[in-house]
Amino acid sequence: METVKERKSKVVDQIKDKLKKNELSIFINFKGISVTDFTSFRKKMRQFNADVCVYKNTLLRRSTSDLTIDDKGFFVGPTALISITSDMAAVCKALFKFNKDNKKDMVKGAILENQIVPKDVVKEIADLPSKKDLIAKFFNVVNSPINRFGFVLASQLVGLLRILNSVKIKKEEEEKNDK
Repeated sequence: METVKERKSKVVDQIKDKLKKNELSIFINFKGISVTDFTSFRKKMRQFNADVCVYKNTLLRRSTSDLTIDDKGFFVGPTALISITSDMAAVCKALFKFNKDNKKDMVKGAILENQIVPKDVVKEIADLPSKKDLIAKFFNVVNSPINRFGFVLASQLVGLLRILNSVKIKKEEEEKNDK
């Protein structure tokens, strides 16, 4: 049978693994949010493949001990960890939309590529276009020269057809005049 200390060390190791695997990890304060609202928030985050877990602050402190965190206020009060593995812009947008709807400032800070970043950086990430939008813009940029080239070729062909049509009309008129 494992002891409490062993269980806690396993949880700390799990948190460390999550922090290493994630593109972005956001620490949030959920104080003052009803259980139903927080449950709906968790469901919304799952739609973006983001996981929201509540941990004890002491376990979070231990799991981030190798990072330099200014602990003043970072792990105070109820803390949840949002683990983001893909499309961090969409998750951040959903988080700030939830903040706006509930009139709360939930973000305490984040870990981006094993570096502590303030909540302002999370806001900047939320302002970025989503992954789908960036892919669409990329393909639009790649496709644009091809479309322009097609329009240039088409306009040259249309010009040639107009010239040939005018030549045809002139010949028809000359044949009518010859008769």
